[in-house]
Amino acid sequence: MPQILECVLFRLRPGITEAGFRATIPATDAFLRAAPGFLHRRLGRADDGEWHDHVEWASMDAALAAAAAFMAEPSTRAFNDAIDPATSRMRHYAVQASTDPE
Repeated sequence: MPQILECVLFRLRPGITEAGFRATIPATDAFLRAAPGFLHRRLGRADDGEWHDHVEWASMDAALAAAAAFMAEPSTRAFNDAIDPATSRMRHYAVQASTDPE
């Protein structure tokens, strides 16, 4: 069973500051660390304000279960509420190759 790359692109809702959004991230990190199958996360922002949440999972089952639980989890509500749902796009990819630094 291949590992999964979960990629979520989004923008913040109007009126949400980046500082305010960044303050919601630690609760999501805690949720992810406790989620079965979680491997790694990177969260980045482009110069145009689009965010990219890149999460690596041990399996598609783990990714889908965590995605459902993440949306229902009270501790991640502030993070979810900061995202403009009209701009949010999630995709899952089966890992085909991986290169680590030597």
